Amino acid sequence: MPCQPLMGVRFGPKSRAAIVEIRTKQQLSRTLQVLVPVGTVATIFLGSSALEASFNVYSTDFEMMARAVNAVPAIERAVVLRVARFAAFDTVGVESLFWRQFVQAVNEGCVVVAD
Repeated sequence: MPCQPLMGVRFGPKSRAAIVEIRTKQQLSRTLQVLVPVGTVATIFLGSSALEASFNVYSTDFEMMARAVNAVPAIERAVVLRVARFAAFDTVGVESLFWRQFVQAVNEGCVVVAD
């Protein structure tokens, strides 16, 4: 099923709060994907002598760090789905229908694009 924009809904306060929460979680996700590698490099090299830096490079588990960074999009998706499911239960009528369709679309692989 191709992803289609879900439009034509007037959001109440609960839905607007859910949208703000989803956007916040997306921004935090992007920040996390940048900060984990930057923090690792900083830990290895900043304030270290050459000997300490070589030991830090040797002892750093880059594979685990890569797996952690690669897991962030799946975690973000799960958080977005959780917020959307709560919004579907917390709203009525067209808004609730929107959130149920939103959950279904994300479950089928569509991505959330923030303006």
